[in-house]
Amino acid sequence: MIRADFGVNMGSEFSFLHFAIVLDKKDNSKKRTLTVIPLTSKQKSGRFPLGKEIFNQTITIINSRIEENEDKHRRIQQNINKITNEIADLVNDFLDAIIENNCDYKEELKQFKISDDEEDRFETNNLLKELTKYVEKNNHLEYSDELLPKFNEQLELMANESKNLSKDASQLNKETLDLQKVIDIYQGYNKNSYVRLTDVTTISKFRIKRLNRFDSSGKIQLSSEQMKVISDELMKLYIS
Repeated sequence: MIRADFGVNMGSEFSFLHFAIVLDKKDNSKKRTLTVIPLTSKQKSGRFPLGKEIFNQTITIINSRIEENEDKHRRIQQNINKITNEIADLVNDFLDAIIENNCDYKEELKQFKISDDEEDRFETNNLLKELTKYVEKNNHLEYSDELLPKFNEQLELMANESKNLSKDASQLNKETLDLQKVIDIYQGYNKNSYVRLTDVTTISKFRIKRLNRFDSSGKIQLSSEQMKVISDELMKLYIS
């Protein structure tokens, strides 16, 4: 089943975007057209009922994917928060090591201490930038030769891990928004659908429309039983 743009048909509801059932048994990339029967939500003579199930299945599947993404995002955010706390602890340990050898600057250095308060933890990056500027400016501070390189090395590893996790979270957010766009469209069709048996037509494949990579247009399949009933109804209409 596909979602296609049928263009403008004057004086007919059979225009613009509609879902349609593809009748072609065989298809290939060189073929430019498809024979289809459009679907409608309006019940009239000459229309065969399909019910709601075809769209309900798609909505259920996509909702499950959204829930999975939200669960993954929660876990990623927990890991980001964990790394933020580890960076804060690293900064505090670094400060303690410097204060130990620079007691005269204890009060000045204490301003860069990161408390256990959640708001302070979220300000870790800003405090870290200020601390770096302070250490660079006050090059007379005494500390072991390996302290600063080791601190920077650990900090870079943690920062890169946090950055990669943030990228993953951003990608999940984008996916969830795209999935929600599909849900919003399909829920509009979450009602009884009818096959317009009298409107078998041929359309260009260029008329097939997909919202994004999560759109199930072209992937939804009716059961063989449903297709047989539709075939029998078409036989009655056009041959009997």
